[in-house]
Amino acid sequence: MLFSYKGYDANFTKCKGDIEAGSYEDAGIKLKAQNIIYNSLKEKGSFGFKLDFLTKKQLPIIELSRISKNLAIYLRSGVSLLNAIQLSKSLYEDNRKTQNFLEQIEVSLREGNSFYNSIKSQNTYKIADFFLQSIKIAEENGFLSKVLDELSDYLKNQHRINKQVGSAFIYPAFIIFVSVMMIAFMLSFVVPKISSMFDSIDQELPGLTKFVIGMGEFFGAYWLVLFLLFFGMIIGTSFLYRFNGTFKYSFDKFLLSIPIFGKMVLYNELARFSYISSVMMESGVSFVHTIKLSTDILTLSPIKQLFERSMDRVIEGEKLSVTLIKDKYKIDRSFIQAISLGEETSQLPSILSNISELYFDENEEKTKKLMSLLEPILMLVVAGIVGGIVVAMILPIASMNI
Repeated sequence: MLFSYKGYDANFTKCKGDIEAGSYEDAGIKLKAQNIIYNSLKEKGSFGFKLDFLTKKQLPIIELSRISKNLAIYLRSGVSLLNAIQLSKSLYEDNRKTQNFLEQIEVSLREGNSFYNSIKSQNTYKIADFFLQSIKIAEENGFLSKVLDELSDYLKNQHRINKQVGSAFIYPAFIIFVSVMMIAFMLSFVVPKISSMFDSIDQELPGLTKFVIGMGEFFGAYWLVLFLLFFGMIIGTSFLYRFNGTFKYSFDKFLLSIPIFGKMVLYNELARFSYISSVMMESGVSFVHTIKLSTDILTLSPIKQLFERSMDRVIEGEKLSVTLIKDKYKIDRSFIQAISLGEETSQLPSILSNISELYFDENEEKTKKLMSLLEPILMLVVAGIVGGIVVAMILPIASMNI
């Protein structure tokens, strides 16, 4: 397979090119062997699309957290790494794929390979680069159990936040979906049947009734087209988001501008960046490499590109806080001030850890507030629409009796 890359060589000069490798991981290994720090690595395919979604799947966050925690406990108890892997493997007898993942690591360790290389060489799951680099440094410096513990806590916290954000929107999304289906059904089937009763009435129908009947006739005639158009838009938007960088940037920028929700996704990104940076710096990873790997885990294009631009200037000798202030894209000023304080006091890992905890806690509070606001608002909107349809159908009958 052919991969294209962009990054920096051993002299911190920008470089780009193509590299032949058997997999994404092999390409990364080859680049590192050439002392190239890459900030972009994509498989070349037809139409320039990324093909990484066809390769190995990511190990679920919660599973990686559990495995890391178990290994940390075993190692602290004096159990060797090989035996710790064997003990962990016995916990996954009902999960063949995860057991196979651990088996491959065990075999590689028996062959004399390092834990880092054993995880990297397995072909069951794709493991995030920040996790691998943290393991590599920790293994080389003799504090593997500590880093595994910290990584486990981060992954568990990230899973909890993802679950909270997901649950905050699953219920409202379900209400919206059911409401739309119910309203569409009423307009397509119920309203036309009731409106046929008004054909014999020799009087002018109220404006609201005319509007609802018109909507009912429209939905009745084109419901299938509207249904296909709706799902076509969802599929088309998902496709563009995945494969079109310009569209993804615009969509992510729109998400960040949404009141309350925009702050939530921003804080989630900054919390992830801060925690991973903290763990990696405490593990001994260089500052530039830390920013590069922490930037790789970001998902929102405006934030990711901001830190990529910042990394360019950090390599040239500027402080991270200064580059963030100068950039055209502005983020939370308190985050930049905290970074600046950490740089001045040489306590950046500790401050980044505190920032991540603060943002995680704030997101938890915002999720609860959002849920408490969304539910009654959605109920009122749905009740208002359904009530409006019912009133529109009753108005002609009421005026007839009068």
